[in-house]
Amino acid sequence: MASFIGPQFEWGQSSTRLATSTSFVPYDNKSDATVPKSRSMPTGSRSPAPSPAASSRVPQVPRASDTFQIPPAVETPLSKIQAMNFYATGIRSMTIPNISSATWLNLKDASESSNHKLEYWSPTETVVVTHASGVHEAVHVLCKPFMQIAHAYEKLFLTEWNRDVRITLQDGQYMDLTPDFAFGEEGHPKPKYRIVFECAWAQSYADLNKKVEDWFHLDDVIAVVCLHITERPKFASPTLPAAEYCTKSQEEFFAQTGSRAPFGAVVFENMTWVSAISAITLNIHHRQHTTESFNIKPPPPGEDTAELRQAQGKVDAYLVGLLRDVITFDRLQEYLHDRDTQFNLNWDTFYEKLEDRLQFEGHKRYTSWALSRVTRGEKRLHPARGTLVPRSTSGDEELLQLVRKKPKVE
Repeated sequence: MASFIGPQFEWGQSSTRLATSTSFVPYDNKSDATVPKSRSMPTGSRSPAPSPAASSRVPQVPRASDTFQIPPAVETPLSKIQAMNFYATGIRSMTIPNISSATWLNLKDASESSNHKLEYWSPTETVVVTHASGVHEAVHVLCKPFMQIAHAYEKLFLTEWNRDVRITLQDGQYMDLTPDFAFGEEGHPKPKYRIVFECAWAQSYADLNKKVEDWFHLDDVIAVVCLHITERPKFASPTLPAAEYCTKSQEEFFAQTGSRAPFGAVVFENMTWVSAISAITLNIHHRQHTTESFNIKPPPPGEDTAELRQAQGKVDAYLVGLLRDVITFDRLQEYLHDRDTQFNLNWDTFYEKLEDRLQFEGHKRYTSWALSRVTRGEKRLHPARGTLVPRSTSGDEELLQLVRKKPKVE
């Protein structure tokens, strides 16, 4: 099926920011308790209700005090998660061993408001913490056609992202995984996840391939689509002192980095905050242990895009084949005919969104680096411009903060 580089779209129509809760209620495994609910979801998406069997396998844990004090077993891993600063270090993920099922449930709730994705493997009692970068939002833009199908048949199909999914293994063991995006069927007592999307940004191929294998433990999954965005060389935080650079404004950063080449390095003050994107690869992994791989990185401006359009068309065609296995050929034909359209991923919008997110990623790395090297006794934040300026000798109790003013994207 042919693909094309289509019209432009408005930002924000395909992506929904998740609401998170800052409250923490320790897990209490009484007779009427259930597994704590997962992270909040956008309107129109649902999560499977936990089964009584899953709840009964959770070990007994003592009830915390009425003040909702964090249990001691949670304090150490929680402090590691809170100290994790991907923007300043470039470290994408972290493994925390020796976490029991009971501790995992409390840790998940306690870290609800953090900007990290937590997943759990009960056979090895391991928690994997992954930084939830804004680069992943580009995946939601790419997958908008799946959202539109789910909306058209809202009682039959669904889309979900950043939602905990429990995969039951043998002997009562389980995995709690969180897809970057998933398309599936409504079902009772729980949905059937059929096509899962994962995005690797500053993450190793080995880690993502392990995640693919894990998803196929869920019998309903027919394919896992992996998007690899490769930054070369990998980001390393500068070792220079920040004093002479930290007074630069947010506006200066975006003005200086906005004219870079497509998917080129984000360079500010002669320092690289995001390296050039060397590859954008999309792999479709099938349950039958076969994989199709496509290079979907656009060529430099002015070069022929025929090869790119061909790769896009092949991806679209493979996904149509997967959709036919999920929603039936007749229903897919009906959907496309009624809208006088073909099934195409939002390629142009995806590339624009990715470029936008990479620039913001660079800005976050820059500000995290600057803030990590400036003590609050030396600098303060200028409230009007979001810049760091020499602070006065008074008001030492004032904390450094970064005003997150998002510049207008023309």
